[in-house]
Amino acid sequence: MNNEKTSLGIPVGLMGAALYFTILVGGQTPFLLLAAYVFFFEKNDWLKRTAVKAFALDVVLAIASSLLGILPDLTSMIGDFLRIFNSSSYSSFSIPFISPLVSCLRDCIYIIEKVFFILLGFSAMKKSDIAIAAIDKIADQVTGTVSAAAEKVVSTVKKEEPKAEENKAE
Repeated sequence: MNNEKTSLGIPVGLMGAALYFTILVGGQTPFLLLAAYVFFFEKNDWLKRTAVKAFALDVVLAIASSLLGILPDLTSMIGDFLRIFNSSSYSSFSIPFISPLVSCLRDCIYIIEKVFFILLGFSAMKKSDIAIAAIDKIADQVTGTVSAAAEKVVSTVKKEEPKAEENKAE
């Protein structure tokens, strides 16, 4: 097992787990402070990539939740617009299932977020990674490194591509 330590003397895997768990329970500000420390004072590329991956995952899930929140606002806006042309204050446009549906989908995103950060945190303690293709691509572009999990996925895909080409040739 790799006993590499940060400049604070903390094992690198534990610092990676701290990044995931901090964003899970501590919120944005403590996470950003910890990530800033990692970027300015640590030399470990895996640790920097972990900080980017945690941030990217949090941002993607926040954007998805925000986009869902537009749906009830949109139906409300349509109702307000239609009320301009209708003098009766009792008639309104509404889609009754939109708000509960959005609430349910946001709860699903919230659960997915918690599960991802818990799994990634425990994985980081072992200084390993769980491949999440879109998020890994972002982390790879920002840090210029490729994780072992991402390399495994790419090598599997590349092995299957020649087989597909051989089948086309026949």
